Amino acid sequence: MAGLGAGTNNMVRAVAVLPNGDVVIGGDFTAAGGSSANTRLARWNGASWSPLGMFTGTNWYVGALLVTAAGDLVVGGDFYAISGSGPNIARWQNGVWSAFGAGVSGYVATLTAMPSGELAAAGGFPAAGGVTANYVATWNGGSWSALGMGLDGTVYAVAPLPGGDLVIGGAFTATASGPMRRIARRVGGAWQALASGTDDVVRAVAVLANGDFVAGGDFATAGGVPASCIARWDGAQWSPLGTGCSNRVRALRVLGNGDLVAGGDFATAGGVQVNGVAVWNGAAWSSLGAGPGTGVQAVAVLHDGSIVIARPTFSFPAFVPGIQRWNGSGWAPLGTTIGVATALAVLPNGDLVAGGATTLLSGLPAQIAKWDGASWSPLGSATTGFVNAVLALPDGDVLAAGGFTQLAVSPASRIARWDGASWAPVGSGLDGEAHALAQLTNGDVVAGGAFATAGGLPSAKVAQLTTTCPALAGSYGAGCAGSAGPVALAAIELPWIGGAFRGVGTALPANALVLDVFGLGAVNVPLATILPQGGPGCVLLARPDVWGVHLPVAGTLPTLLPIPNSSSLVGATVFHQVVPFELGAGGAIVAITASNGLSLTVGAF
Repeated sequence: MAGLGAGTNNMVRAVAVLPNGDVVIGGDFTAAGGSSANTRLARWNGASWSPLGMFTGTNWYVGALLVTAAGDLVVGGDFYAISGSGPNIARWQNGVWSAFGAGVSGYVATLTAMPSGELAAAGGFPAAGGVTANYVATWNGGSWSALGMGLDGTVYAVAPLPGGDLVIGGAFTATASGPMRRIARRVGGAWQALASGTDDVVRAVAVLANGDFVAGGDFATAGGVPASCIARWDGAQWSPLGTGCSNRVRALRVLGNGDLVAGGDFATAGGVQVNGVAVWNGAAWSSLGAGPGTGVQAVAVLHDGSIVIARPTFSFPAFVPGIQRWNGSGWAPLGTTIGVATALAVLPNGDLVAGGATTLLSGLPAQIAKWDGASWSPLGSATTGFVNAVLALPDGDVLAAGGFTQLAVSPASRIARWDGASWAPVGSGLDGEAHALAQLTNGDVVAGGAFATAGGLPSAKVAQLTTTCPALAGSYGAGCAGSAGPVALAAIELPWIGGAFRGVGTALPANALVLDVFGLGAVNVPLATILPQGGPGCVLLARPDVWGVHLPVAGTLPTLLPIPNSSSLVGATVFHQVVPFELGAGGAIVAITASNGLSLTVGAF
């Protein structure tokens, strides 16, 4: 690879190629090819560097370049003006600089040509051409307008809802469509306000088993109702959880029994001394022993049900463990951790991953580490910035997000993936700090933070990463009715490699033995042709290659199919069904019914 002349004397942030093959660069440099006439923007004609027209550079950096379909060059960044063009954005057309209206009110981080022919810009600007834009805007050739639902402030929490919707919390107060005060729900691609929201920052969101969700943060009211740092949304209105917590709530986690664990800076909850961690059972707050200490940043629940918290450590007056576990009777440290741990995630195999702001392990330079039940080990070496969120993927890989630009030796712009051996960037990453990660029910990953772009595309504060190999569960055929009603089978967790498919059969007779059937082929065999007790319209839909016999509980049966972590399984299809054998008083079979079938396609993220 050959250099372009003498190069530049500082960072290059953007590169574009003009229709004639000339190369244009923008960045932080004050000279290209040794000439100060090429300050922060320069053109290479194949032999030498030169300025663009009667132009000697910008007063501050150039961060984005785009060549339009017409061959014009659009320049974005953090500068006052280029030849009277207006702040932060300008066009070079036929040898002349021109403006995009009155420009934008903050830096431009990225430029994108829309399919409609409009120009989309994103960055650190709250307004474009005097129009409130919330950091993302489009130019239609004559005026600026807000794009989509850009948020006007940082997102700190992301939580998926059972139906595929999404809840976010943060410091935002509005989107392009109107007020959206610090918490919002996405339904069908559009953001919805939750009453009047909260009066201060939301830092954590947790979804309860019935679909209600709880928000925690710095607020005193939610929906105008007093709710000290924590509140519940039931789909229609906000309500407090007792008298709430005495200070900021930073983390929320739902336990297997439905109780809610809150962690944060509070000393009391509901008037009870809790010292950083409290449990809400639906009616009252309680403590876990003497508590681990205030300043809890994250809460996780291990496979054995024990609760783990992460918090800062201090050397004075005495060492305080940064990561601690509640075993049902007391708090104990998980090995030796120092610094500030801000994020926790549990891997499918039960191991715990922690991420933080400084060295997590005594004597080991790692900001992300794994606890295997006995000891800590680093995931790579230290990063160039904070780790704010970690997410365990179904195959055991780990996503990390934060303020870093490098993980171990791999450049990674604020989001990266660990495959068990090394870190790798996720596309071109994010242009600003990330604070939250969550995986939706369809497998897509959502990131929230302070960024304006994701993967080079405008995506103010929230971005969604979609796999090209999705896991799928589709219903086929029809179930038939038994004594408890129409038998049905539904997917709860999709079949990802390295994970497990989970389903649930419902309307099962109480006095029944239920077969859960998995097969590599679909069939269509009336049950009455197999046994005379087969009910009318009841059909075997999945080839019984693998099956088990179970007793239902309260008319339901959970089903499970572990998926090996093998790339050869991606795209494979498995068919699934439940078949109840209803028993009479003497134990004889009196009826055989069946559910609908599920066609399961194994996916990989």
